Amino acid sequence: MPLYRFLCKNCGREELILMKIDQNPPSCSVCGGALEKQISMPSLKLSTQDSVASGSSCGSCSSRNCSSCGT
Repeated sequence: MPLYRFLCKNCGREELILMKIDQNPPSCSVCGGALEKQISMPSLKLSTQDSVASGSSCGSCSSRNCSSCGT
């Protein structure tokens, strides 16, 4: 299940809620106000440290496509 960030329209409290994609958001846990889903950056896990540094798909070259270098 995805983790969503919500902001209460009434009191401004920010909440992180683990919920299904098609599930309606609950009310604010502090004031009971309506929560609005916030857009956030996706979190990605790369397989190698070299990929992080170079932005490449694999650690053996600078290509973004591993089929081009054969690894």
